[in-house]
Amino acid sequence: MRELLFISEYDETKLPEEYHFSHNIAVRLHDDLVAILKDKSIQKKLTFRVNLKSEDAGPKENEEEILDWLNLNGHKQISEELVSRHLVMALTSDICHFVYQSLNSAKHYKLSVAYSLVRKPFLENLLIIEQLLNDEKEFLSKFETNPENFDPGKIKDDTKKLLIDQSLEKTKAILLDSDLVFEVRFDKKSDKGFYAMSNLATHLVTTRHPTFKTESLNLNFIFSGYEQWESQLDHFYYFFPYILFYATEVIDRYLFEKKMINRKIYKKRKFYRLISQILVHDQFDRNSMKGNSAANKISRQLKVKCKSCKKSNQLHKSDLFTLIKSNYLLCKHCLVDLYNENNSMDEIFEKIIDI
Repeated sequence: MRELLFISEYDETKLPEEYHFSHNIAVRLHDDLVAILKDKSIQKKLTFRVNLKSEDAGPKENEEEILDWLNLNGHKQISEELVSRHLVMALTSDICHFVYQSLNSAKHYKLSVAYSLVRKPFLENLLIIEQLLNDEKEFLSKFETNPENFDPGKIKDDTKKLLIDQSLEKTKAILLDSDLVFEVRFDKKSDKGFYAMSNLATHLVTTRHPTFKTESLNLNFIFSGYEQWESQLDHFYYFFPYILFYATEVIDRYLFEKKMINRKIYKKRKFYRLISQILVHDQFDRNSMKGNSAANKISRQLKVKCKSCKKSNQLHKSDLFTLIKSNYLLCKHCLVDLYNENNSMDEIFEKIIDI
């Protein structure tokens, strides 16, 4: 049985309490992606019906390559949709495996393992999904040729920056900065970046860049103690939820544009992620202690009329924490779940979320 990633209030864990909320936000984002993979309505959108002129017009039993048959028989568009959608779902599944193990490793102070696992999902898998979101036909044309033509490792930095810009323009995700997303994922020289940290975690000795050059009488990550672990945890739990937030926004946008999820579900998922990120940032906001944080400001604008008892609910920051931690929001008058049961939050989603 897989160990639960989520850290509950009274769980015994080695991870210091100051990182529990950021950890749990990342877990919720991971679970958000897993929910996509398990959703039967989405799975149905991975198949297509082809109208045949006669029973004999379909592929023969000995024709193994269904994509070739589709292409040769005037169904190129269906062929491309099949490849694109299955690629995104498979890449998302792979991302979930790496994210799960990375978070589980960080939770147990195995930082070298945690960092070594961030490279593939965020630097490679996500890069292909970004291409499918922004220039699907271009990528699919390359995908049919030599692997060197679609190797994510060969994409130039200017193209990566453009893909991030295009993705953020499509997702309309606030709290995400294009330059920072690029820096954390791809900047080899940045001390904020996962690129450099994953190099240190993967290689015992690094010599190419002076900032990350291995010191004498040392091996990367091998002799880390509590001081080094604290620094690594600070970095990991600040930037990991941030990039995972970006990844879920990109994947959801792809699903929405393909009509694999509807507008209501899309807005609901975006609202949840937005509130979660605001609360994460609140932990590092000096104004938070004074009651002037972003979470306080946005909660004051959130009044929800319960469709069951018809009474109004003024939300507070504590309510937002409850929503993110427990995935429900109770009416203060009749105790019905405003978030999941009676569509009372729909007006809030429409007001807050821009798509």
